[in-house]
Amino acid sequence: MLEFKGWWREQWQRGKLTELFFLDEATALAAGHRPCGLCRVPDYRRFKQAWAAVAGEVVGAPEMDLRLAADRRTADWSQRTFQAAAGDLPGGVFFRLDGRDGLWARGVWRPWSMAGYGAAQEVAAGRVVEVLTPAVTVGVIAAGYAPVWHPSAGPGPDSDLTFAGPAPSSK
Repeated sequence: MLEFKGWWREQWQRGKLTELFFLDEATALAAGHRPCGLCRVPDYRRFKQAWAAVAGEVVGAPEMDLRLAADRRTADWSQRTFQAAAGDLPGGVFFRLDGRDGLWARGVWRPWSMAGYGAAQEVAAGRVVEVLTPAVTVGVIAAGYAPVWHPSAGPGPDSDLTFAGPAPSSK
């Protein structure tokens, strides 16, 4: 979301939460975040419900955040990734292909950039790829949570969801 109840907050205040901005929700999930429980309550509840289906228990934000942190970083703070066959991954997951990061959406991979996603590329279902989205989040998406993605990736997983960001670049 780019706006919430007309609230305004100064960024980067010491000891205060600073909101993060990403190209889209799929990018934020790949970075190890989850929907906000304040400004995106319905999405947070859907994420939490899908999380419970994966984990077998209902947990709150602090528990989810600890698990997400463990799934996204190693002890030396490098990015934790894992290998999987592309065809086994749900849409909305990020993986690295030929040295580039991108979104797996509707059975095709689209390279990511700050301006949006590039042209769709076919990927063999059996091809093993380096998955960037944390493992627990991949499970949450597979359990039914549908992240919103930028329009440059094509129609999102739920036709009733709309993207609230800037229009995709024509470049």
